[in-house]
Amino acid sequence: MKTRMKWAVLLGGALAGLVAVLGAPAADEPAKNEGQLTVVDNNGKEQKLKAWKFTEGTRRLNWFATKDKPVGPEALAFREDNSTNFADGVVTLVPLTRIQSLDYDYKGEKVRLTVATGPQAKDKATLTGDIGFMGTTNKYTVEGDGGAEAKYQGGGFTSLKFPAPKGEALAPGRPALLTTIKSKMGTVEHKLLDFQPLFRFADDSEVLGTKIYLKDLTVELGKLDKITRTAGAGDETVWIVTPKKGDDETLPLLKAPKIDGKDATLVGFVARVPAGYKFFPAYIIKEVEFDVKD
Repeated sequence: MKTRMKWAVLLGGALAGLVAVLGAPAADEPAKNEGQLTVVDNNGKEQKLKAWKFTEGTRRLNWFATKDKPVGPEALAFREDNSTNFADGVVTLVPLTRIQSLDYDYKGEKVRLTVATGPQAKDKATLTGDIGFMGTTNKYTVEGDGGAEAKYQGGGFTSLKFPAPKGEALAPGRPALLTTIKSKMGTVEHKLLDFQPLFRFADDSEVLGTKIYLKDLTVELGKLDKITRTAGAGDETVWIVTPKKGDDETLPLLKAPKIDGKDATLVGFVARVPAGYKFFPAYIIKEVEFDVKD
């Protein structure tokens, strides 16, 4: 007879605040994942799960949803170093199928996420994040079947080893250099591909757009050279948009535009990176320069 096991993993970052920004539209009951997940406890003992699922700490990439697949692929919401010093910061969304391992260094207060970034075994990257960022916790909960019933919380284990990851080479796209506000005095630069706004509709469906909606102006991102934040506090954002041709415009960013006659909410902005995707709240974006190459 199978038994149920449950782990609540406390990692770096303030995911409670981030969930409020990102939201978590998903199926009512998360699907179990294929392949074996291995949990390594603090004594080095391994526990193998044949059927498992995350019930907290992941996010569905619902902009990939279709009629045949009403929810998008599942991704781990991971807060990397230099995410910003704000509770709601940059989140790296890593599809579960790309993850090789999660490893915890509780003494050093660090967590490492190893991700496949291409089809070859050598194609991988390691992302690092803090544990206990701003005195809060980043909760991941995974449940699985197999072995004796157990519950690990916080420092109860040192590693999660995932089934063989399936990495994908980063396809070509429009490059951009995005500068985010890390703190009142500092900034962080991000090299990205295909920077796009993420909109959500009343039915929780989502779409990545090709336009940004400002007061009295709709702009195609493909026609812009640069976006610069010029004013605003908190969620109030005023941008200078610099087109490839024509004059600059300085206008507030709309958080609730109409798209094809439907009410929409601007959730934030998404871009592609080797590990998967990065999510950016609008209020921490300082500047975006398009077509910037290495």
